Amino acid sequence: MINPNDITNYHRTEGELQEFLLFCVMCAGKSSTVQAKKLEEFLAPCREAGLTPWEYIRGCSDKVLMRNMKRAKIGKYKLLFDSFRSLSKMLLSGFMYDHPTPHVMRYPLTARPAVGIKTASLFLLHSIKDSRMAVLDTHLLKYLRKLYPKARVPKASPQSMDRYMELED
Repeated sequence: MINPNDITNYHRTEGELQEFLLFCVMCAGKSSTVQAKKLEEFLAPCREAGLTPWEYIRGCSDKVLMRNMKRAKIGKYKLLFDSFRSLSKMLLSGFMYDHPTPHVMRYPLTARPAVGIKTASLFLLHSIKDSRMAVLDTHLLKYLRKLYPKARVPKASPQSMDRYMELED
């Protein structure tokens, strides 16, 4: 189970990476504590069967996957259904170690449904040691506006990778 108060782990197994990425996707705009419990309920059959999250998702028919998502009340059903299906085709450990920098790894992640720049940054920052990136949430952006009152710092996380990286720097 994901502990939302202690999410940094640079030694996750493939299954743990998969679970953490699902958690990151589910937490967008939601309470991490609530979403961790919902993810745990969603993955209960997976754990009982000894499967990784991706094996579990790929093994479910569309009807069963949606029913299990609704049983766990994870919300945003269509978006997360599409995201889970798409993400379950990725080999995360291979993907993470085949790319030169975490910054480059954000691009393929953000091509997946429900994975924005902030979500990809959250996942990579807490999964790869020495990652140098920021998770630009509303709280950090508010702090940046106070530090740099003349800069045009937005209230919400930018969706443009160039703008996001400019603010990161």
